[in-house]
Amino acid sequence: MHDWKNSAKGVLAGGLTGIVLGLVGFLLAEIPGTHAMGEVMFFLVPLGAGFAIAMVAQKPSRAAAAAILSTIVSLIVLITTGTETLLCAVLVLPLLFVGLFAGI
Repeated sequence: MHDWKNSAKGVLAGGLTGIVLGLVGFLLAEIPGTHAMGEVMFFLVPLGAGFAIAMVAQKPSRAAAAAILSTIVSLIVLITTGTETLLCAVLVLPLLFVGLFAGI
């Protein structure tokens, strides 16, 4: 990897974009009046985050790395804050990756 600085910037920018969209989407989907936890959190948010990551990262390898980074960090934040449990995070992981990579 001869251009590691630009690659790292793309992965970090895409990762931060995905983390912000994932956490904000989770908080919005958790509002009691919306009743949107399933459709929004498992399909719309990952699809939108994947699209945003692809726009920021600009290369498929950077976008894939940013998607993995954003998913792991978002789930760690949700687990450590007590918003989600480890079991929920593990069970939803395949759905999140399908939505993210469809968006990318």
